[in-house]
Amino acid sequence: MLETGVRQVRVALSMVFGRRLNVRAVERLVADALLTLEEFGSLGDDVDELADGPFADPDERRDLQNRALQRTVRRLAKRSPFYRERLAGLDLDGLTAETLTRIPVTRKADLIARPADFLCSAPYLSTQTTGTTGRPVQIWLSRYEMELWPALISLSMVLRGDLGPGDRMQINLSSRATAAVQEDVEVCRLANASCHVVGQIPADESVEHLLGRGGNRPTVLTGNPSYLGLMVTAARQRGYGPDDFGLRAIYAGGEMLSRSLAQALRETFGAAEVGDTFGMTELLPVGGRTCGRGHLHIDPTWGTPRCSTWRPASPPDPAGSAS
Repeated sequence: MLETGVRQVRVALSMVFGRRLNVRAVERLVADALLTLEEFGSLGDDVDELADGPFADPDERRDLQNRALQRTVRRLAKRSPFYRERLAGLDLDGLTAETLTRIPVTRKADLIARPADFLCSAPYLSTQTTGTTGRPVQIWLSRYEMELWPALISLSMVLRGDLGPGDRMQINLSSRATAAVQEDVEVCRLANASCHVVGQIPADESVEHLLGRGGNRPTVLTGNPSYLGLMVTAARQRGYGPDDFGLRAIYAGGEMLSRSLAQALRETFGAAEVGDTFGMTELLPVGGRTCGRGHLHIDPTWGTPRCSTWRPASPPDPAGSAS
């Protein structure tokens, strides 16, 4: 327990002071959480505080975000030719979440035209956008990023009970999404869960994989809403219902998830939880989760939203409840 406490302090201090995180220390925290679950059956009453890290207090969170933002722009100005130009003339040490809008928006055309000018470290893994129209955007990630992100994601999922030993994740993501697929595989490894990378094959075949005829029925499913919708149609056409599957959770991401599709996923596959997550290849690792009231929460560990206001793209559903 003492070693676990030391690791927690080391990781928290690294976040607070913007130091490079020790990937192995984060991985050991995941293992510590799994051992605690095995021995005591729960992680204790303070697990939410641990999952949120040093960002629970609003004032502390704002201060930490501003300092992290300032460190990020200083590093970009030093290492990225594109952002050296984009940030010229700005007071980088005085930049805050409120004044972030002073930086012009980086567009898809910029990423396609000048990919090398965005690199800040040695490239390790190339991935591409999957939901874009026209030419996909290619994004390069460092080895440090590809090791750290799964460790932090798996720690969060284990602490929140979203994934753990005994789970089996079926991954129905595009083969172009190499980073997302590799992250999911590593997250399952660290959480001591198994995984099955199915990809976006014909939807009826993916439904057959969910049945787990070999005795290993998936308990978690992840995919894009449009593809998950095809799976709902395929399952219903074959007369399958919730009793035919062993899913307890479905995590959708990469596209908008409608209320009707979320309800169809619950009714068809019997998953008690349908998670609506936000993420984009261009913004890796920044992401967020939608709470039960339909509010999107960006994880402060990963990034800072550009603006604090949000307007719906279409009028709210009159049949739905306001939040």
